[in-house]
Amino acid sequence: MSRPELLITALVYLAALVLGQRATAVLAPTAQEVGFAVAAIAGAVTAAMLYQRRARQPAPMSVRLAVGILMAALAVAGGMTTYVLWQSTFRPAISLPIAAVATIFVPLIVFPLMQRLRDPMQLGGRDASPVGELHVVLAAVLAIFVIAAAWFIPVPGRSSVRLVRKDYPSLTLGLPQWEAKQDSAMMEFGSIKLADPKNADRFIALRWMDADPVQPDEHVQTIAVGGLVVRDTSPAFVGRHQGTTFYLESDDHLSRAVATVWNCPQDHRALWILSYLSGPKNALLATHEKILNTVRCHSGRNKDVAATTQRVFPSFTPPLGFVKEDAKPGGGMRYVGEDDEEIAFDAGIPGRSDVVSENIPPNVISKLLTNAGIMQRIEGSPELTTVNDLQGHPRRVWSVIGIGPTRDAVQMEVMIWYCDKRNLTFIGRYATPGRHEPRVGINALLPAACHSE
Repeated sequence: MSRPELLITALVYLAALVLGQRATAVLAPTAQEVGFAVAAIAGAVTAAMLYQRRARQPAPMSVRLAVGILMAALAVAGGMTTYVLWQSTFRPAISLPIAAVATIFVPLIVFPLMQRLRDPMQLGGRDASPVGELHVVLAAVLAIFVIAAAWFIPVPGRSSVRLVRKDYPSLTLGLPQWEAKQDSAMMEFGSIKLADPKNADRFIALRWMDADPVQPDEHVQTIAVGGLVVRDTSPAFVGRHQGTTFYLESDDHLSRAVATVWNCPQDHRALWILSYLSGPKNALLATHEKILNTVRCHSGRNKDVAATTQRVFPSFTPPLGFVKEDAKPGGGMRYVGEDDEEIAFDAGIPGRSDVVSENIPPNVISKLLTNAGIMQRIEGSPELTTVNDLQGHPRRVWSVIGIGPTRDAVQMEVMIWYCDKRNLTFIGRYATPGRHEPRVGINALLPAACHSE
C-alpha cells in the first residue's frame, strides 16, 4: 500500500478508537475496550477498500501484516493517550498488549472478506485514480472533526483503582492496597493515609474521631491540603448517613481533590474521606464514589480488637507540683498542677501526621481543637513557634487563647512533633486558666521524649 493510503488508514483508526470508546462509555463505562475492536474493524475495512480500488488480485500477506502492525502500534499509543485523558481502560499494562496483538490479526480476516464483496460488485480497477495528498488532508479534517465531536460526548468517569475490603472498629469499606503512610485505627480515633503509587505527594485519607456531629461546610476547611479551595458541593449518602461531598481545586487547576464528610451518631463519630489523587477529574470522582459505595459504619464489629492495640506515649517527668491523673478509657496521659494547670499527651499517631506540615494554616489548628472538643472557642489566630528538642526533632508549638471545655478562659500551647525512629506523631498540650507566657508552656512540654538515644 502507498504511504497516503496508510496515513488515511491510521486516521480512520484513531477517529474510530476515540469515538468507539466515548460512545461505549455512555452506556457502559467499564466496557470501553470495545473501542479497540471497532477501530480495528474500521481501519482494516478502510485499508482493504483503498487497496482493492486499484488492484483486483487478493492482497498479499505482507500488505495485510503491514496494516495490522500499523494499527497495533496505534492501539498502544492511542490507548495510552485515552487512558491518561479519561481512564479508558482498567489495566493498560494488560489490556493494551492484548488489544495490539488482536489488532494484528484483524486485517488477515477482513481483507479476504472485502475481496469477496468486491468481485461481484466489480469495484475499482487499474484505472482508479491514485490516493494523494488531497485525500489525506480531507481524511485528517474529518478525523479531527470526529475526535472533537467524540470529546464532547458526556461520559461518566471510570476508576481504574482496585479496592480490597478493610475492617476497622465498627467500620468496613474498600480501599486500595497501597503503601500506608498512616495506619492508626482505634474506636475513638482513626487516621488511615494511603500513598498514590503514581505520585508520592498524592494520597487517599480516611479519618474519624469521637465527636458530636460536625458541620461539613466548616469541617472541610480543616482537611483541605495543598492550597485547595472548595469549588463545588453536592449531597452524599454514606453508609445510610447523609453527608456532603466537596470538590476542591487549586487556583492553577493543576491539583484537585474530593472530600466527603459525614456523622455517625450511633458510634458518636465524625468521619471523612479525602481523595487527593493524580489523573483526570472524572477518574478522581469515580474513584472517590467507588470507595463511598463500600462504606458500612456503626456495624458494632471489631470494637474490642482496637482496644487491645498498644497505645504509645512519650516518656515524661512532670514539673514539680504536677500529679498524674488516672486516664479515662481510651484517653491520653494527663497531669494536673496545684493552680489548675494541665499537661496532657495523646497517644502517638502512626506515621507522619498532616498536622506536622509546615504549610498548615492557623485556622486549621483552631478547627481541629474545637472539633475535638478541646476548646469551645478560639479567640484570635493561633501563633506558631518552632523549637528543637534534645533528640533533634523540630517541634511546632501553637499558642492559642480562648474558652475551654468548662467554659473558662484558658491559654494553651499545643506541641506537635514527628519521631522518625518510632514513626509516630506526638501531640502534647499545656493549658492554664487565664494568660501566661508561651515559653512557660514550651518549657513544660519540651522534656517529653519519644525514644531513648
